[in-house]
Amino acid sequence: MKPACRLLFSVFSILLLTLLAGCVHAPMSALQGHWSGYVVDRPDYKCGLAISGSQIDYRGADPSDWGGGPFVLRADTKPIQMDVSLRQMGVESYVGKTALLILQLDGKEMKAAVAEPGTGQRPASFNPADGWRVFVLKHD
Repeated sequence: MKPACRLLFSVFSILLLTLLAGCVHAPMSALQGHWSGYVVDRPDYKCGLAISGSQIDYRGADPSDWGGGPFVLRADTKPIQMDVSLRQMGVESYVGKTALLILQLDGKEMKAAVAEPGTGQRPASFNPADGWRVFVLKHD
């Protein structure tokens, strides 16, 4: 490869990596903090999320509805994908499993859909009728 082509390729590669890093960083920083909301098919069921770094903690209104662990964010997908490694859970059988989610951010509002942990399924929609647990949350 000619030196000029190598230089152009290197510059292009650096620009591409910078853009990709920005795509992941922007949603990651927007997720940080505390979120409050409800379950879509049960609007009276209140819940909350706390996100710090790459750690997520969830609390539902029921004392046994809680859990959390580290997560990996795939912000380059539409919708955004999140994989949570469940380290602690109110339902003991879910500990050690992975919960697959999709997220949609719109300013200070987030819509999240999650499949049953450990199934390997990722929600394909934000419709609870499709079998997913769907949340609407607002950034506090």
